[in-house]
This record gives sequence, C-alpha cells and structure tokens, in this order.
Amino acid sequence: MFFYPVEGATNFRYFESAGNNINEWDYAQYQEVIVTSVPVFNGYLRRFPLKKANNRWGIVTYEVNGKTRICDPVHIKVDFQQTVWSPNRITITEIGLTPEFKWQPYPIFENVIHFNVVSDSNKNLISGTYTADTNWNFYDLSNVTLNIRDVNPVPSLDSNSTYTFTLMSVSDDNWVTTFGQKEFKTP
Repeated sequence: MFFYPVEGATNFRYFESAGNNINEWDYAQYQEVIVTSVPVFNGYLRRFPLKKANNRWGIVTYEVNGKTRICDPVHIKVDFQQTVWSPNRITITEIGLTPEFKWQPYPIFENVIHFNVVSDSNKNLISGTYTADTNWNFYDLSNVTLNIRDVNPVPSLDSNSTYTFTLMSVSDDNWVTTFGQKEFKTP
C-alpha cells in the first residue's frame, strides 16, 4: 500500500476490510492491521508492506496539524487483478535535459491516472506527477493533473547523470494495475 505523506504528517496507520464486497466508504468495515510503514524515494513516499493474498479494501490514516486524515480507499485486487510488472512498456526518448516518457497501457485495466516519478541515482524523488495521458515530458506540466513536488525553482536534471523513471498506472478504485521502472542517462 503506497501513500504520499503530506508535509508534517505523523502516526501513519493502516486499516483493511475482512473482504471484498463492502461499502468502501463505511469506515466501520475496517480493522487496523499493525504493520510499520517503510520509506520509498528516501521518505518522500511511504508504503505499508502487505502479505495477505485475499481481495479486500484498505485505507491509510495519518495525523497532521492535530487532525486525523483518511486517504481514499484502495481496492486490493490480488486474486483477480494482480499488479503487472511492465518496464518493457515504457519508452524514454532522451531529449537533452527534458526527456520524453511514453508508455503503453493495458486496455483491460481501465486506468484513470498514471503516477510518474523521476528519481536520482540516490533514489531521491526529483519529480512526482499524475497525468491521464500516456506520455509526459520532463518538466512540462501542461498535461499534469496533480504535481506532488510543486517547488520553486522547478526541478531540473543534471548533465551526464543517471536517473530512474517509475510509472504506476492506477484504476478508478486506486489499485496500482501496472508498475514499471526504467533507468536513463542524460547527455
């Protein structure tokens, strides 16, 4: 279970339903699972490693500024729609320091959004964006629906450096249907 902890967030907790056929917005259907979150991209994202192999719904909660926040429910579909490892469907066209990333979606998954991360060789997140399209150019935000690293000055890539592009395609019930990573080098 991947999640993006907003700045200042603490006390990350994971809850899940006993099964698949529930009203996912009825929080009384969820029970806390004691599991420790681990950092991803050196803590810019986090994830709860899950082990059960049954379909269910999951939610993450956290505290920020003295208030408890609840993330949108994720339909965990391990029995009938496992996440597909798909780096072979990613193409990176190196255009100087503004590479173009394209990917071929699996039409059967009905993805609604694609989460793209560019990270450096130390696994630090350089950029994190969401787009409904199947392409993105670094650091063009014209087709971005959400930018999780909105900083000034905007992120840039260094010459003669190695980076990793990570893609997570997500369905309308927040399940990551495909996941891929591909390394690239700038000129």
